Amino acid sequence: MTLPAQGERTFTSVATGRLHRITGALDLFEPCRHPAPATVDVSLTKSGGGLTLSPTTVPCGTVTFAVTDVDEAGASLLCSIAAPPQSVVTNQLGPGGTATLTLRSAAKAVVECDAVEDDGNGDSLVVGYASLTLS
Repeated sequence: MTLPAQGERTFTSVATGRLHRITGALDLFEPCRHPAPATVDVSLTKSGGGLTLSPTTVPCGTVTFAVTDVDEAGASLLCSIAAPPQSVVTNQLGPGGTATLTLRSAAKAVVECDAVEDDGNGDSLVVGYASLTLS
């Protein structure tokens, strides 16, 4: 079977006799053919829009996020990719706090990252957003 592009596809089987029809979803992604390690510097800062990533494009493979909380009180970094699904998150950091996260991707993808604060009522509030392209 040849499929024309990436993305989610729904498949359905054909039922015969006493067999039941099965329906499911399959998410297709472009594999990482030449993985390479990369480091992304992350700043959590209200003055800088909540979150900055440098660089914003790196090779697919193993990505280490070097996170520094510049001036956010109680901020965390949450990063995720859709296919294959994976998420990583830091503990809450105070101003001047640092952490590292590692994400291993088997695909070319876009990593969605959020700077998240505790609103004081037990809920999380997104205070910054940035994306990282794995090429």
